Amino acid sequence: MLQSRFFWKLYFTFAGLVLLTTAGTGFLVHQQSQASLHRDLELKLLNLAHALSPFAEDIYLKGPSPEQGDDSPSGYRWPKEVQELVVKIAQDTDTRITFVAPNGEIVADSHSDPYTMENHSNRPEIVAALTSPHGVSRRFSKTVRHDMLYVALVLRENADILGTVRVAI
Repeated sequence: MLQSRFFWKLYFTFAGLVLLTTAGTGFLVHQQSQASLHRDLELKLLNLAHALSPFAEDIYLKGPSPEQGDDSPSGYRWPKEVQELVVKIAQDTDTRITFVAPNGEIVADSHSDPYTMENHSNRPEIVAALTSPHGVSRRFSKTVRHDMLYVALVLRENADILGTVRVAI
């Protein structure tokens, strides 16, 4: 029976089907687990942005203070404690946190000096957050030189935009 051509044809046909089925199932499981991971990360980042929003609202409502000889583009400087706290929270949560003023100027960033960063008003996640409950973007970050998942939450008081909390991983 092991020398029969029919047996070997049947054997290789079934072996091929099993191999294709296993590969297809593996591919689908991989795709589903990746999608699930991205949804979980997005939810984690959104929850962190919501948790930071009361603190950020307070900062935005107080506003920056004018300082002479300041290196900020607007001539105003946000409190140094904001930057320090954003760095600490980002280290504790293993994320990147950025507070963005309504004009796109960086208030604080956990991974870079906010006064050396370019305007963020045109970032896809921030633009999306202006018309949706929140904005999401996956892209390469020039600042940290990695692919990042960003979630942005625009904070409003009535119809006025106070600023944006952006969290990334």
